Amino acid sequence: MTDPKILNSLYVTQVNSKEYGVFTNAPIYSDSTIEYCAWLPVTQKLQILIENNDAALSARLFNNPDGLEKEREILAKITDLELQNRLDRGLITPEQFRAMIMEIASPNKFLHVVSHAILLGYGSLYRRSLTPNINWEYNSETKLYRFFTVQDIQANQELTYFSN
Repeated sequence: MTDPKILNSLYVTQVNSKEYGVFTNAPIYSDSTIEYCAWLPVTQKLQILIENNDAALSARLFNNPDGLEKEREILAKITDLELQNRLDRGLITPEQFRAMIMEIASPNKFLHVVSHAILLGYGSLYRRSLTPNINWEYNSETKLYRFFTVQDIQANQELTYFSN
């Protein structure tokens, strides 16, 4: 299945005064798909604003592998040009060095890279744990996040994932 979907046995309940958790009312076996999540894009610029102003929402952001790959591509271009080596050898001036860096990796380019995501469905409600029972993966072709079990889960057990 590549369309957004949520397993029918899931429900949300408050676990403390500030948080909700996702639970299942039926057993789920290991390596079962829990949910495919669509998502809302979060640029680096927006991510910085969220991080500085809303700790709860910041903790719910997911990395967007496509955006992280875009950042790596930008940095790889700089590496490929060997600009620091060319500067050290006197082949370019410091002004040329700065201009080339700004052309390839201007702060504006980085600020508009979609590096994070707010997941829809239950995706942003799963809580983190040091003993998780689910994990997630991102599919660059379908542009969906998939949550799946990494162990058997019993009825009325909370679904949690690991995030460092």
